[in-house]
Amino acid sequence: CVECGDYFCAKDFATAHNKGSSTKHTAMATDVCVQCDSQVASRSCHKCRDEYCDTCYHALHRRGQLSLHTSSWITDSCG
Repeated sequence: CVECGDYFCAKDFATAHNKGSSTKHTAMATDVCVQCDSQVASRSCHKCRDEYCDTCYHALHRRGQLSLHTSSWITDSCG
């Protein structure tokens, strides 16, 4: 949500914005993780040139040659 500054899937956006002034809020388009196809992509791998959620990025890039890949945040990091 542009006005709230929060990330929602389409269903949760509709539920959270169905009353009051929030009905006029604007949904943001976000990229979805190429691996799980359900979470918002939060990292872009420089070598793979794909976008992953944090969980999938770490699961796939923890061993072997993939562990040498670097990434950039494409959303704000948590914490």
